[in-house]
Amino acid sequence: MIKLSVSLLLCALLLGCSSPMVHEITGQVRPAISPSEVVVYRNIPPNYEEIAILIASSPKTATVGDESTTQALFNQLQIEAAALGANGVIVTELVDEPVDVRTTNYDGTSYNSRLETRFQRTAKA
Repeated sequence: MIKLSVSLLLCALLLGCSSPMVHEITGQVRPAISPSEVVVYRNIPPNYEEIAILIASSPKTATVGDESTTQALFNQLQIEAAALGANGVIVTELVDEPVDVRTTNYDGTSYNSRLETRFQRTAKA
């Protein structure tokens, strides 16, 4: 039996330029392990125990579906899960959410402001 897995929920409300990570403890936390010991599952394994819900979000980018963004998000999840003693993270959905961002430029004489659409990747378990 897998001693532990961590579920990930979709969170479209996390904003910012950094990659936010939030967790909510739902079970018994275990001693920390190495992030390299945490397995990322795309399908739910037959036996698992949930101890936390992780909410993670990538930085806003101009591209959709970038594999390096997905891998960075999975790495974040592995680090957080390992700190909670989890040996697995179940990810069932990846979503690129459009986010409007106001940008301001200065050309040396005046400021220009416009709205740009960026994308923020989130995952759901």
